[in-house]
Amino acid sequence: MKEFNIDFLYLIQELSHSISTLSIMVDSTFNSIDDMHQWKYEIKDEMKHLGSTLYQMRNKSMEFFILGISKIVEDFLNNLKLLRKSDLKIWDTFCDSVIYAKEIRLIRHFSNIIKHDNSIIYIPSQNKSTQIIIDTYNLTETMPINTLDFFGYKQKETILKHLYMANEFCFEILNLTNVYKRKKQLLLIDNEIIDFMFENYIYNIPGYPKKI
Repeated sequence: MKEFNIDFLYLIQELSHSISTLSIMVDSTFNSIDDMHQWKYEIKDEMKHLGSTLYQMRNKSMEFFILGISKIVEDFLNNLKLLRKSDLKIWDTFCDSVIYAKEIRLIRHFSNIIKHDNSIIYIPSQNKSTQIIIDTYNLTETMPINTLDFFGYKQKETILKHLYMANEFCFEILNLTNVYKRKKQLLLIDNEIIDFMFENYIYNIPGYPKKI
């Protein structure tokens, strides 16, 4: 009988729990924001106050979730380092061919700007991530990070999609390093990805009120 390393089971469980927990937090947060749009107000100033609050809630939530996805991947690589005595970094050439490497690296660049440049794409900044974002988006003026297309209308779906990518990215590393072999669940259409995330990480929570 093939021996199974219990330590790697811990690594996989930690990854799964993190993806699941953040998925629920994303769904709950944006559901609450949507519900707040129905709140009553009496005068124009109250309408403006509520509207600006909702705007800030969406922007800050996106920042927190980007940081959360970045932490999931960092935690995964740190755990892999402890178990395998390796020092694999997301920027290593080894990761160049890993599925969704480009998207997950973009998330890391966003998180670096959020942490080190006050969420501002500051043209004179020496932050390497800021410079890469400037080049990627062909930016010529300083601007808040939330003005990028990434922070568009379907914010909940965008974060869930990148949680899916982070999960597949990590499992592909396990596959390529011969730690754990798992059949790829490669989905190419955004709607399929979102449906997958709801079915596997949100709807399975006991008592979920909006389960179809």
